[in-house]
Amino acid sequence: MRNAKTLAIVVALGVGLIFSAPFAAQAKKKHERQKGGLPALEDRVDALTIRVAALETADIEQETDIMALETAVAALQGQNQFACVNADGTIGNHSTGVTSGALPAAGQFEVDFPKDIHLCAAVATIGTNSASSPTPPVAMGFISVAGDPSAATEGVSGDTGGADSDAIFVQTASTLGVATSLGFCLYVSCP
Repeated sequence: MRNAKTLAIVVALGVGLIFSAPFAAQAKKKHERQKGGLPALEDRVDALTIRVAALETADIEQETDIMALETAVAALQGQNQFACVNADGTIGNHSTGVTSGALPAAGQFEVDFPKDIHLCAAVATIGTNSASSPTPPVAMGFISVAGDPSAATEGVSGDTGGADSDAIFVQTASTLGVATSLGFCLYVSCP
């Protein structure tokens, strides 16, 4: 019986050691973490300082990207311009920086834009510049648009002929083909 008691004690101690090993290891790790004291805290502060610097750099890069996108959006917004011009050459609704004027001959107008538009497409239609419904009778007629043809060759082969590369010239006429000043709206789309 004595051997049985000894065996039971050995087994109990062995099982106890097996189950207590994880607790002892965890206590040892906890003690090692606390053991560092001030040097460990300084290391942690240094690591956090490096992380903050990296985040600040990323923030600056994002701000730079945002500014580049805002610049690109502004450039895209300026690609398409429009102007509604009254029969007397005064300008109604229009994009920022657009001006207009009637030329000396009947039905001839010049619409100036704030940028070079000689590579752009221009479309115009006869109509009123009224904020409400069109005033009867709505004038009917023909309209044509053209850029300054010399703008395409400005500066090529010594050409300094004073091309007007920021203007569209408009001609309006009655349904009989007679040059007549009529109100119109002009749209210019650029690449």
